[in-house]
Amino acid sequence: MRRCRVQQWLLLGLLVAMAAGARRAVGAEQGTAIGNDAVGLAPMTNATAAAASLPQPSPTSSPHQNPSGLSCEERYERAVYELRRMRVRACLDTLDALLRRCRDDDDYDDAVTAATTKAPTTSNPPVRAKASFLKAKVLLLDGEWDAAEAAAAAALQWSAHQQRLADAGATMGGEHLARALKAAESLLVLVTSQRQAHDDAVTHVAHGRYEPAFWAATRALRLSWRALPLYLLRARASIELNLYSQAKVDVSAALRLSPRAPEALRLLAEALRRCVRTSRALRAAVGVLRDCLRSAPDDAACRAQLRDDRRLLQLSDEAGVMERQGNWSGAAETLRAFAAADVRGLFRVETHTGLCRVESRAARVAHETAA
Repeated sequence: MRRCRVQQWLLLGLLVAMAAGARRAVGAEQGTAIGNDAVGLAPMTNATAAAASLPQPSPTSSPHQNPSGLSCEERYERAVYELRRMRVRACLDTLDALLRRCRDDDDYDDAVTAATTKAPTTSNPPVRAKASFLKAKVLLLDGEWDAAEAAAAAALQWSAHQQRLADAGATMGGEHLARALKAAESLLVLVTSQRQAHDDAVTHVAHGRYEPAFWAATRALRLSWRALPLYLLRARASIELNLYSQAKVDVSAALRLSPRAPEALRLLAEALRRCVRTSRALRAAVGVLRDCLRSAPDDAACRAQLRDDRRLLQLSDEAGVMERQGNWSGAAETLRAFAAADVRGLFRVETHTGLCRVESRAARVAHETAA
């Protein structure tokens, strides 16, 4: 009897320990999911859509370790691993390495021969099709239309190759092959539509139709949210529409994608001049253009605009010094020189306000002197 009771207590303790372990595992899983939801951004969800339905890398494949000696399937799992962690460039490099390594040395005829002779085959058309498809999706996010179209065409080609092998009896067929072909065809159409949206935005900007350009770029960015050209196009349209806050957001996004992009820095300086139109904004624009020259010393556009802005800023500072010293006539002359140098009239309001102020004080001093 005592032995039975001891066994019952041991069994009960084992069940309690197992229940506690299960609760800890569920809690950890829920915490991970909550953490991912809290940290993840909306564009991140779009980026991982291509890999969301794919299996997680197996522990034996160790995708985070040295990739040397990995099989084609393990290289593909590593690319998915990199994409899930938003290391887009590492994902593309892994896919390129996979496509270089896993060449279809056994082509269609060899595969048919291997199937009829029961010989082993090292051909990897399924992996090449998946890798090309994933590469096209990632390149589509980055706005690399030509490369995305080539990768989508390769995915379509390898999916069709699998279908031919299945028809010849070399491999197993099924509905998944038809779905793969349809997905590759749809991806090609999607790449074409995204490229067309980008071209439409470029055409609208070239013809001065900035509102349609803004919305065309916005629609394209819903999918290709890492496309630097689309952010620059929408920033240009926002500047022309006097939407400084939106232009600043787009330029910031462009600089996150390419920190040394001189065109993005030029657009930020232009947004400061065009949308804010004060001497403080002019000073900030000069600082941005200095950064542009640091990142691209040979950029002629940044250098020329920096020279013009420095001249305007120098005249503005001189007028401020003369006004503080009570040299009203000198300040007025300097402000008139500033207005003449401001060819586009971006700072006309501030210049006229300053002229009105110094001229009224000059008149007051002249009146007091005469009295």
